Amino acid sequence: MSDEAMKIPAFVRYWTASTTGSFGTAVSTVAVQVLVVKFWSPLQRRSES
Repeated sequence: MSDEAMKIPAFVRYWTASTTGSFGTAVSTVAVQVLVVKFWSPLQRRSES
């Protein structure tokens, strides 16, 4: 990223929002996977019995 782009306030707001959104998406993706493993596995084992 060039220094010139960081001098434009609208671009800085866009870049910050985009970075924050990407980070939130990554955290949510991992959280959903953890919840699926935590709650789905015992349900499958109960239904097989």
